[in-house]
Amino acid sequence: GITVFIPSYSQNFSDTDSVRLSKKLTATSSLLYINSDSAFNIASDVMTEATELKISALVIRSLGTMAHISTIKGNYTQALRFDLSALDLAVSSGDSSSMFIAYNNVGDDQLETLNYDQAHDNFMGAYNIAVAINDSLGMAISTFNIGLVQKELLQLEEARENFRKSLLISNQIGDN
Repeated sequence: GITVFIPSYSQNFSDTDSVRLSKKLTATSSLLYINSDSAFNIASDVMTEATELKISALVIRSLGTMAHISTIKGNYTQALRFDLSALDLAVSSGDSSSMFIAYNNVGDDQLETLNYDQAHDNFMGAYNIAVAINDSLGMAISTFNIGLVQKELLQLEEARENFRKSLLISNQIGDN
């Protein structure tokens, strides 16, 4: 089964370090399309410092940011490497929310590179996490993503059913 884990922040850093690095990483979003190289370097610096300070949540976010930038640049292989590293760290830390995001990100990378079986497996991993933590929006997202894979595989009835389920969940939670 899946263990739900809320990360403890009693490691080797102060709240000031965590907040400072988080703000620095958040600032990369304003640079993504203006100067993606600078955004990537900032995310890489945050990852390095967060690794040294053992702030796993920020390491995971940094890896996700670096993967996102790699995707923007069309480097899906590099994006997949960063997302797989984020997934490994999320799983080892037991952070359910980070695991959900990482499984979806890896699934997206696999879908982009036409690795449909791996994409399906990762979207199912995300779905299972969403169910375990009772995250309705996560279930809707994962179900939709599974439908995307099925559509690509021409499993049209299964895809239609997953799109229908996703829409039903979205409507139930008011995510229109």
